[in-house]
Amino acid sequence: MKLKLIPILINILLSIQSISSKINLEMESDVLSISSVLLDIADEFLLKEKITFDFTILRTTSPFIMDIISNLLFKIDNKYSYKLKNMKIYTKDLFIRKYSTFMFFDSLEEFKYIEHQYQVYRHQNNAIKYFAFIPNLTFKELKSSRIYDYYNRLSLLSSSVFQYTYFITNELNTVTLSTVEWFSPYGCNRAHLNKLNTFDKKSQKWKLKLENYEKFLNYHNCELVMMLPIPLSEGTIYHVSGYALPNKNLTTFEVHGISPVIFEITSKKHNYSTDYQPVSMNEKWFDDPNLGEVRILHINNAYKDIHVYFQSCPISSLKVNQAASNVMSNFNVLIFVTPAKMFTPYEKFFLPFDMLTWILIFFTFFVTFISIFIINHLSKSIQNLIYGQNIETPIWNVISIFFGISQTKLPSKNFSRFILILFIYFCLIFRTCFQSKFFEFMTSEPRQSPPKTFNDLAERNYTMHALRATLGTLNMYKKMDETKLWPRIVKSNPIDYLDAYLNQSQNSSAKLALVVDEYFLNHVDLNLKTVSYKWNRLEYSVPYTFYDVFTFKSYAFYFRMLNNVINRLVPSGIINHLIENFYTKKIKIKKIEEEPKVLSLDDLTFGFNIYIASCLTSFLGFLAEKVFILRSKKIKRKTSFKNSFKK
Repeated sequence: MKLKLIPILINILLSIQSISSKINLEMESDVLSISSVLLDIADEFLLKEKITFDFTILRTTSPFIMDIISNLLFKIDNKYSYKLKNMKIYTKDLFIRKYSTFMFFDSLEEFKYIEHQYQVYRHQNNAIKYFAFIPNLTFKELKSSRIYDYYNRLSLLSSSVFQYTYFITNELNTVTLSTVEWFSPYGCNRAHLNKLNTFDKKSQKWKLKLENYEKFLNYHNCELVMMLPIPLSEGTIYHVSGYALPNKNLTTFEVHGISPVIFEITSKKHNYSTDYQPVSMNEKWFDDPNLGEVRILHINNAYKDIHVYFQSCPISSLKVNQAASNVMSNFNVLIFVTPAKMFTPYEKFFLPFDMLTWILIFFTFFVTFISIFIINHLSKSIQNLIYGQNIETPIWNVISIFFGISQTKLPSKNFSRFILILFIYFCLIFRTCFQSKFFEFMTSEPRQSPPKTFNDLAERNYTMHALRATLGTLNMYKKMDETKLWPRIVKSNPIDYLDAYLNQSQNSSAKLALVVDEYFLNHVDLNLKTVSYKWNRLEYSVPYTFYDVFTFKSYAFYFRMLNNVINRLVPSGIINHLIENFYTKKIKIKKIEEEPKVLSLDDLTFGFNIYIASCLTSFLGFLAEKVFILRSKKIKRKTSFKNSFKK
């Protein structure tokens, strides 16, 4: 019996050996294929662009990944300067300023963790490219994980902590190269996962020609709307990237700047269209000796495809390197506040006028009703002397006049008619203004006034979430200026930093402020911000700039493309030519749209002037009528006296 089992055991061992050898061959094939893919990508994406890169191993012990790295070392030729960095980072931040990176992860969760925890900032000359490889993860599994939804959430503050992100996935017979694109055929404001190319393991060839896909981005007919600020005075101009100058008729604007040129040149190649919207400024911010009177831009329509906002700067700060990098160094702290609370339908009813105007209207009706009430308690003869015998319901008449109901019975006395004319005109002015402004507020979504200073944040009980480096900057300024009222500041890591906003901003009453410093701004293109201001640091002033974080989307691909094009133009001197001779294009636009404005007494001055003029005219007419009546009576009396004398 034992002799019969020996051949069976031998067959089992041989089959196990064949299976293991087959698995080893497949693993060896995978290692060779993936290492070839990595070298091809490095050659096409990085070396041709003269971008230095490295291979980074983060928190992984996978022997498969180690075999890939070992195979890469054998394939490296002396003419390439590859650098291998074996970094095991658990708590410290990873700052890569000069290197694009191939990173290896054990799982998709590790990848998300790294995206949250480590912030990689763009170098001045080299855009960071990030190639992520996760063993045993296929393209189908990556797509089913809806990684693009994760990127949509992350794009509220930045496109990613890396400039470009690619995924390398290992399939059964192929290796797939994919990326998350920000412009989907299904909508310009949604990211999607796009398969770029596949590498066949048997033939060791790519299905399509391997190219730098960033040069051929397709934006699927999205519309780029450039929100161009209008300079306030001769001493202030806006960033060289773009601004608008109105003509005399205010129906056409001249568009100036480099960005309109670049965007129009690349619009056909990348399949998008451009539009321009000059933005009116209606809220005073402060007076600055360098910039003059500065105002905040108010954007009405912030969700039509992609909007680009431009910043202001003093004319003395215009330099070629600023135009090329789109980075202003006069920022210290940037604050994002949650959207201001919307007004309820009941609150909109009282929005057309400010508080003082409502008080005066109430006081006018109060005095009117009290006067009528007193007159009604006087004798009948005095009532007939004031407004005649035909008026029986004076209070109801006053209410009907305010609502525009015509009077069926007018007072028989001239004095009462004079008062009635003045009151009708008074009600006409306020009723017309109220109806028009109330209709504006009902057809729009006005928000309450957002906080504008640190004092406002503190008085409204806002909580500021700041990263570690930003927290140190804020504490430094807090010690310098102890007289300022400061809000509560909470230290947050990047995960809490974003999740806190996403969770609390859904609540209309949330009072949250996210704070970042100039290091973070070096990663996020500043063209995405609305306006920038230069503050005097000698006065220990922090440049407080407030934005509604939902009024812009971080479509970083546009600005990467713009930066890449500008960087190529700088050495040739074309940028200097563009700065000296601003690109000008006249465009016809409709009337500048502004947010509904609450009427104050200053806005009603013209109506009150007409009202007072009408009062004086009516009073003069009343006197003339009295003089005419008295003269007629006198003449009639003389005539009757003469007739009686003749008789």
